[in-house]
Amino acid sequence: LPATANGFYQYLAEREMVRIRACRRDPWPWTGTELLTNLRLRNVKRQDDRTSLVIRRLLEAQLSKRQASDGIRDLQLAADVVFSVAIWRWFGSLDFIAETGPLHLPESKV
Repeated sequence: LPATANGFYQYLAEREMVRIRACRRDPWPWTGTELLTNLRLRNVKRQDDRTSLVIRRLLEAQLSKRQASDGIRDLQLAADVVFSVAIWRWFGSLDFIAETGPLHLPESKV
C-alpha cells in the first residue's frame, strides 16, 4: 500500500476485513497482504480484542444479575464495574481476568 493518507485508510479497511473474515471463520489466509497475513495484531477497534470480549461477557453477566435496586446499590455496582475493569486492564492477562472474575471495591474505613 502506498505511504500516503489514502494508503493508510486502505490498510485500516483491509485490517478490519481480516478481522471480519476471521470472525466468520472464513478459510485462512484472510488477506493477500503479506504483512496482515503474518501480523498477529488484527483488531482495528479495542472492543474487538480477546481481552475486551472476555471483559464484556463478565460484565454483562454481572449486570444481568442486577435486580431492581435503589441508588446506593447502583452506585456500588458502578464502582465495582470501574474497579474490576481497572484491575483487569492493569494486569491484563486473560487467565487473570477469568480467574478473578468480577471484583468488589473494598469499603473505605474513612
